[in-house]
Amino acid sequence: DTQLFKIVLGEKITVKDHLIPYENFDVAFLKYYIYEERKDVISNFKMDLWKVEIVETNEIREKLQNIETDVQREFGGFKLLETRLINSIFINDPPKERIHIIVQPLSTTGKRKLEGTDEKNEGQESKKVKLVATANKIMEGIMKLSDTCEVYSDPKNFLLLPFPYPGEVKPVDRFAINDDGFFTFMGRKKFSDVLSEIITLKAGTGYMKMFIYGTVGYGKSHILTAIACFLLRSGKRVVYLPDCRELAVDPIKYVKSALFLTYVNDDAKINEINTFKSFDQIIEFCYSLVEKLYFI
Repeated sequence: DTQLFKIVLGEKITVKDHLIPYENFDVAFLKYYIYEERKDVISNFKMDLWKVEIVETNEIREKLQNIETDVQREFGGFKLLETRLINSIFINDPPKERIHIIVQPLSTTGKRKLEGTDEKNEGQESKKVKLVATANKIMEGIMKLSDTCEVYSDPKNFLLLPFPYPGEVKPVDRFAINDDGFFTFMGRKKFSDVLSEIITLKAGTGYMKMFIYGTVGYGKSHILTAIACFLLRSGKRVVYLPDCRELAVDPIKYVKSALFLTYVNDDAKINEINTFKSFDQIIEFCYSLVEKLYFI
């Protein structure tokens, strides 16, 4: 049955025990907020949100009964992208006595098993085993590193660090990575400054993003990679994405590979990550976490 309900957003909204300022509240947060508020009628986070302005009628309600309804064609709606900020959708107070957003659960209709599925699943399992083995090797190397910030800030020190990305394609144009997966990091004085700024980032109650600027060749990429190692060594959950070009080629595969290192010590999470088929599933997973993730 079609359900109509009101969602009230204030200056700060609580999502998964985190306070999110309204100015940072985007569509991805809204999806999870709707799910949390209306679990009585919505079974999971997987949904599309459509911006519309329509008057409720019996005909409209009848059309909304079918989750396969083409909202764009029937109601002139447009799908809201995950990163769209809510304050850019409702700049002014919305008209009264209107439906403003349609929540459309994604269809879960089963499909006939295709030939070759078993072979495909076997291949995926093989890739998973390889990624987990690589991630374990990287983490073993990371846990042998110093946990003292000053060691990484001293230009006299040349440290052999494991490259903290278990995927196959690595940015060898910027890093001289040896056959064992290590690269040499020369201590940088700015390491401690950048690290201290990152530590101050707070979800919901402060700045959540930081950008690094510097001249070509200064060592920005090396500093951030060393910080990824240091944070992992300190027990933080780091999602290290070293090459935006490769990320753009296959974002699902690239982020999944990074998450294998993030959760290498959590078999349940690894199994869940391995099942992801879409970027929406990755986003849902990240937003469902209580712990903080550091994306570098």
